[in-house]
Amino acid sequence: IEKIYLANSCKKISYQDANIVSISSKNIRPWHLLDSIGKKDCKKSIKYIESLKLGGYTIIPLVINLYNFFNTMLLANNNPNQVTSHYGLNKIITSNIPKYLGHYSDSEIMNIIVDLKNIDILAKSTSLNHENLISILIIKVCQGYYG
Repeated sequence: IEKIYLANSCKKISYQDANIVSISSKNIRPWHLLDSIGKKDCKKSIKYIESLKLGGYTIIPLVINLYNFFNTMLLANNNPNQVTSHYGLNKIITSNIPKYLGHYSDSEIMNIIVDLKNIDILAKSTSLNHENLISILIIKVCQGYYG
């Protein structure tokens, strides 16, 4: 209830608000977000990032997961035989890397990695809204801004 209250900007919450939040964020993990970003599914990616934020995930672990994901894609694109799960990715994401590569070019992946670095620096050094930074990045990635 406390998370719903905070997510609702400390306004009065109704039963429907509580029901929607608890159903929508159930069992969402960072790998769901990575899968939707790999497929460039903007609608699911935004839904997942919102659910993860409500579930208590902060920007730094999400940036790390995204960095590991795009770094693995970059390495797989340059050497497809060495795709392993040694970068903190689960087997589902690792096995789908070849599918995701069809949506991204090397230069696009490099630009995304640079922007992730910038978001990491901004999150640690400014008082900007961290959640907005990651949401903007996800929208840019899904819409092909970096390509």
